[in-house]
Amino acid sequence: MAVTYVGKVSVQGVSGTVAFTGVLVGDNMLTDSVTVTDSFTVVKLKNGEGKTKGCAATDRKYDATFGIIPYSTTVALARALVKVPGMLGAVSIAGVGPCVIGRWTYVGGGTVAATQTGHVKITLPCRRAGGTPAVPTLPPQA
Repeated sequence: MAVTYVGKVSVQGVSGTVAFTGVLVGDNMLTDSVTVTDSFTVVKLKNGEGKTKGCAATDRKYDATFGIIPYSTTVALARALVKVPGMLGAVSIAGVGPCVIGRWTYVGGGTVAATQTGHVKITLPCRRAGGTPAVPTLPPQA
């Protein structure tokens, strides 16, 4: 049976998988904290009088921060997953959506946060070179 929506519909939460050296796809789960920033360099095009007559853009890049919660079948196995990738390590994201999935490069500054009452959360700052961005379509929601 197809889902019918009435009124306004929003997307809530995120799910997907992450993998890097020492962590296999499916060992970790993406949390609801995925942030992607699109940026590029704008160059002003000036005439002989120094007046701006236009602009050009170059060096598009995407910065992302992925928050993940390590989990497994035992506490010991889950603890073994509490790590960050190596310097400039490849991070693969799947199952989230076209503007997020694919290969990213870990750029350092990752954090491991633990509280007495909550899950351990790993934060991975990543970057990838741009080009033409993927159309920001969203995955179907159940």
